[in-house]
This record gives sequence, C-alpha cells and structure tokens, in this order.
Amino acid sequence: MQCWGKLVTIGNLKRWPKGTRSAGTGGRQLRTADRIGQLAAEVFGTERGRAVQAALSPQSKLDRQTMRRVLDCVLPKQRPVPLAIGPIETARDYGQATALILAAVASGQITPAEAQAWQGIVAQRWDAVLAIKAAAGL
Repeated sequence: MQCWGKLVTIGNLKRWPKGTRSAGTGGRQLRTADRIGQLAAEVFGTERGRAVQAALSPQSKLDRQTMRRVLDCVLPKQRPVPLAIGPIETARDYGQATALILAAVASGQITPAEAQAWQGIVAQRWDAVLAIKAAAGL
C-alpha cells in the first residue's frame, strides 16, 4: 500500500501511515534524524533519544567533530553481554561453559567476536584451575 502523504482510513479513524507523520512534528514527514531519535529513545531511553535527535538535526549548529563527541558520550560503544556461566572447577564445568557460549552464538544472543572474548575468559579460568590443581599435586 503506497500511502506517502495521504491519510489512511482505519475503521472510522483517519491516521497517517505508521512512520510517516508524527504528532510532535506538526504533521510533517519524519526526517532521518527524527526516525533515528525515535529508535534511540526506544533502545536507550527518552533523554538519550532527544540528544541523538538534536545532534543529528539539520538545524543543529554542531560541526562534525563536536557531533561525533556528543554521540560517543550518549551512545555506548560496547554493550554488556550477560551469560550465566557458573564457576569452573571441573572439566565438566568447562565443557558446559563452552556449550553455553556456542548456544548463545547459534541463537544470535551474542556475536562471534563476543563469543571469542567469553571463550578467552573461560579458557583463562580453566588454565588457572589446572595450575592450582597441579600445584596442589592433585
């Protein structure tokens, strides 16, 4: 359905097609900065969304370097990657942790790069467990 600039009748209500008009924009077509601001507000919260929208707005007087600094402060470069990996004390624990990481990658919960970082942490812990056991003579 091609509805750019036309009202759509849904039941007995007349509305603008989703994503093309907004009450906060005075009925004008949404700009890219408006859409990005809305997405940022959904993901990061209202205040950060407004900051992103203000920085990207065509009326903004910010130069590129200042805008980049604002966006670097507002938007996180990395996200926390929570995985419920328990303590690693035995070979079975190590295998379960590795399987959990692989399952998280397969389901799309984490990226391959994040999985590589998690695997490095798990392997480092396992090496420490082996060193402790070797020192204790077990």
